[in-house]
Amino acid sequence: MRPDLNRKRSRVWRLVTTRESQRALTWQPPTTFPPPYTGHMKPDTSTAMRNIISEVRATLPFTMPAAELCAGPCQGCAKKLLEYLDQEIDEWEHRLDADEKPTLGEVTKFGKTCSRIHKAIAANGLIASDREPGKNTDAK
Repeated sequence: MRPDLNRKRSRVWRLVTTRESQRALTWQPPTTFPPPYTGHMKPDTSTAMRNIISEVRATLPFTMPAAELCAGPCQGCAKKLLEYLDQEIDEWEHRLDADEKPTLGEVTKFGKTCSRIHKAIAANGLIASDREPGKNTDAK
């Protein structure tokens, strides 16, 4: 037997048992409403890009001399990777200062690039590999 579906003003449906012990779906107003959103809003893409840039500048060794970068065995040239990332950061800072708004895809792509370069530099032993930029390990 198919339950009777009567649509009213809301999309909230509850299962109600009638006197004849037949089950039917009927509309009932919700007894409680969800609490208002009190959490923090996500930043816009410009703020997110600036946050990534500041975290990368604080995490990666851009000021390390070339002699220290190239000492020992390499898994990917740390000097070239840092030069590339520094160039990308400068370009994004210039674009953000010109009030250009990055798309979500550009923010994601830039974040992935930073994470990959961080892994390569950590593999060379130039920084600790416990935390990647853009990954919040403090949140529970």
